[in-house]
Amino acid sequence: MKIAICFFGVVPRSIKWTYLSILERIIKPIKNKYKVDIYVFNMNVSDTKVDGVKLDQENCKILECDFFEERRQANVNEDINKFCSIYPCEMSYGSLSDKGTINSIRTMYSEYRVGLFLEKHIDIYEVAVVISPDFFFRNEINIDDIEKCKVDSKVIYTTNNHDGIDGYTDGLYIGKSKDLIPVLKRYEIKEKYISPKNNYERILKESFTDNGIERRITNLEFCKIRANKKIWGKKKIEKNDPLRPF
Repeated sequence: MKIAICFFGVVPRSIKWTYLSILERIIKPIKNKYKVDIYVFNMNVSDTKVDGVKLDQENCKILECDFFEERRQANVNEDINKFCSIYPCEMSYGSLSDKGTINSIRTMYSEYRVGLFLEKHIDIYEVAVVISPDFFFRNEINIDDIEKCKVDSKVIYTTNNHDGIDGYTDGLYIGKSKDLIPVLKRYEIKEKYISPKNNYERILKESFTDNGIERRITNLEFCKIRANKKIWGKKKIEKNDPLRPF
């Protein structure tokens, strides 16, 4: 069986610090058992600063892949603004002008691009592992989770170490491609989910429910590294971790 490992988002944000943990704790363990293709979608922010830092788009090359796609964030913003001129884009963070709201819709778009890739290659990849590239993984992926996905349908594994209130942690998904696709492509029906009562984690949970997906918990733990080197997460990188970047 061939596995797709898919990455989405602003790849050069912190890939130079997270890559070794992704390689050693995700990619290599999966490659030890399966044939793997790696897909990357990059939201190219151009000269826009992220976390107060200007990014080097060349850092995308750190993440070696078989398929690479990107789109300029400015063009995505145009699409979002057109949508929001018709539909009121307000989430629990605030209006579209709020950073949390606009970033949530951009992230939804990035996941949508992964969904399109898996849909296009549905006959090739039975199971996929989908990851945000700014995650530093504290432990190794459990291959048994992938094995169970080969057997069980309507199941997606996520981590719960950063669950929001009444929501599911986003940014890491393990499941059959056919089960992942409708969840990842929820951008197509974003008007159903965007509302003042919702945030990103609640929207994800609602999409699981709407598509009849059982959420299971994988034991993977992570924290996020931002472009300014700030580490976010309930569980930090241990000082004796051999892959600690700084």
